[in-house]
Amino acid sequence: MIKTKEDYRYYLSEDAKRYNVQFLDKYKYNENYYLLKYMKVLRHVEYLTNIDKNICQKIAYLYMYRKYKKMCFKYRIKIGINTCGPGLWMPHIGLIRVGTCAKIGSNCTIGPDVVIGTKDQFENIATIGDNVEICLGAKIIGKVNIGNNVTIAPNSVVIKDIPDNCVVSGVPAKIIKQK
Repeated sequence: MIKTKEDYRYYLSEDAKRYNVQFLDKYKYNENYYLLKYMKVLRHVEYLTNIDKNICQKIAYLYMYRKYKKMCFKYRIKIGINTCGPGLWMPHIGLIRVGTCAKIGSNCTIGPDVVIGTKDQFENIATIGDNVEICLGAKIIGKVNIGNNVTIAPNSVVIKDIPDNCVVSGVPAKIIKQK
């Protein structure tokens, strides 16, 4: 969670390392440029959400929150505020939905068409560890704990806890390999 300017700068630097955006990427319409731009706005909104705001910061918050919502609609990506750790990487623009109570660790990868959602109640949502790769079309539903260094194969549906260092696949997802 971003609570200070140092945290804010750290999260931005970790995100920028994963996207590897060059100067001309904006003019080449490289999607990594646009995804990093989305991450910068998300991190700014997270920072402004967590601090005690004066009047100027309240105005900045309203402006950045509006910009964040417009980008969510434009890119079809909805990641809840204060849900993701530093170094989140999305390789492609596409439908991504992460619930507002989810917790995602650092250096995670989320592919397009991924949904991390609730089951029955709003609080029943996933906790995902560090260095997790969630591939294309995977669904994580309900109160699930996913360990560190896990790979979730494409089009898998995770409804049970997953231990550290494994690869899961299937509907429902089962461990197919230990790393």
